[in-house]
Amino acid sequence: MTAEPHPTALPATPAATPNATTGAEDLDHLPLALRHGADMGRLADRRLLRALDWWRGLAAQSAFPLPDRLQIEPAAITDLLPYCILWDVLPQQGETRLYRCRLAGTILCEIYGRDGRGLMLHEMFGDDTARMQAELDVAVAHARPFHAEHRMTWAKKDFYKYRRILLPFTHRAAALRQAGGLGGDPRVDDPAYDSGRVGLLMNVISFVPE
Repeated sequence: MTAEPHPTALPATPAATPNATTGAEDLDHLPLALRHGADMGRLADRRLLRALDWWRGLAAQSAFPLPDRLQIEPAAITDLLPYCILWDVLPQQGETRLYRCRLAGTILCEIYGRDGRGLMLHEMFGDDTARMQAELDVAVAHARPFHAEHRMTWAKKDFYKYRRILLPFTHRAAALRQAGGLGGDPRVDDPAYDSGRVGLLMNVISFVPE
């Protein structure tokens, strides 16, 4: 039996908009599916394109190579927040990057059946962790958006088909402010203040009507 997606889900548009044309030519070493996910020219979902356009607007205003977490104004994305998961990118342990859910949108919590805040990646995705980890790792390692399509098998609700986009943010401005560095020493030689390091991923989801 197939459940209907949430009534506020948006259908895909026929084609990507002209400003979503970033390819993945520099990722030839990755498997094909991951290269496709990094190619914004393949993105056609209206909600995800809206999220990408918003992220690109922040990037254009940022003093850093990526938008910073402090640039996120919830009032500007009230339409996206119920469909968002924010992932903190934690210090790497060995060869594995660690991710912890900072916030999960209301609609996602409702469908998932619990609040995901505080859960590590493997605690949320279970047997699907390796596949999800690979996608988050591309967005973090290459500091670029990534999109994919899945079923919610990790929540034992595979009748839900969804698309998602991962949008990378740096934490540099937040770290500098906490250290009193804004307006003073920019600490450009300190790796802890690497302006290109991804410290947060915003995961926006759009359910696919079937």
